[in-house]
Amino acid sequence: MARNELQRLAQNLDRFAVAAFSRAPAAASEKVVSDLQELGPAWTGRFSNSWQIASESRVVSGSGNEGAPQKISAPLLSGKELLFKPVIKYTISNFATGPQGQYARQAMDLEEGVFINPGTPPLKPADRGTRTSGIRGQLTASGEGPNRRTAPLDWFTTYARGGAIDKTVRISFEQATKGIL
Repeated sequence: MARNELQRLAQNLDRFAVAAFSRAPAAASEKVVSDLQELGPAWTGRFSNSWQIASESRVVSGSGNEGAPQKISAPLLSGKELLFKPVIKYTISNFATGPQGQYARQAMDLEEGVFINPGTPPLKPADRGTRTSGIRGQLTASGEGPNRRTAPLDWFTTYARGGAIDKTVRISFEQATKGIL
């Protein structure tokens, strides 16, 4: 009887550890997506709602619909993915498309594009100016002109390479594992 109880206890501890330690990377990826939704451009909301979080076995995607940003829950990792897969547990990407094709990279200021006013007011306050290139956020500093932007130039690169993403992940891990470690 004692042996069965010890075996059950070991199985419960194993389940607890997997749940606790898979929750930390999931919480971090969810917070990163939330940050990207908040920092990025939001005209109709389709870009904000086109983020997705992928593990090796599953992908959870936003709706891609217009409107306020919707929370995305990361797929839970299996014990196998948690213990035996690479250090990177989740991949975050954006699948936004529009009349001109794939525009996620344009919305992240990673490539030039052609921008068409959708005929509706933006969901976020917009800076005005004249676009000096085909880069979404690159407007003249004058504040006058027909073009608008709802996020600063290079918002994505600044977040991804400026240390903010690392801070978000660290804080999320600390919060998710508080009281466990």
